[in-house]
Amino acid sequence: MSLLKRFPVATSGVMVLLLCILSVAFVDRPLADFLKQSVGGSVETFFKGATNLGRAELYMVPTGLIWIWATVWGAPTWKRPSAYVFLTMCAAGAVELSVKFCLGRTRPKLWFEQGQFTVEPFTHGWAVNSFPSGHSQAAWAAMTALMVLFPRYRWVFLGIATVVALSRVIITVHWASDALAGAWVGFAAAMLLRRYLSAS
Repeated sequence: MSLLKRFPVATSGVMVLLLCILSVAFVDRPLADFLKQSVGGSVETFFKGATNLGRAELYMVPTGLIWIWATVWGAPTWKRPSAYVFLTMCAAGAVELSVKFCLGRTRPKLWFEQGQFTVEPFTHGWAVNSFPSGHSQAAWAAMTALMVLFPRYRWVFLGIATVVALSRVIITVHWASDALAGAWVGFAAAMLLRRYLSAS
């Protein structure tokens, strides 16, 4: 626990990597098969709605506009927090998109339809950009940044981020390891950027 407190990003990164390896080997396919057969009705409807909270533009557009406004009109109270959230989203998104392209992991859809569970490195397309989950990354990046800025409401933000990540798995558009990795990318970006901005 002391290592996690002293080096939260590095320690959690190692833990997430190990969990992802175990998930790929033992959890992803059986869990996806179970959820595909079991989830429907109001549960599926709820999580299909909740997953929209992981759309990056929901956080990037308003914070980007606030940052521009605060810069132009000289409003330092708004400038730094909005810049922090916006840049966190940009950094996390850049990492996520780079890994997606380099790895080219196939989505559960190809597993259900063609039995494919593989990677196709350096390829484009929705069906081969599963790892890591972009919605999970965006939600965790935004919510972690908001937890830093408004710690009083951290449990609300944590709940939103968790529900979004779970939704990607429950509606079977991502593997469990995708959501876990995406969540960590968002968390790590927010924590590292906080450290950088605090030092500047």
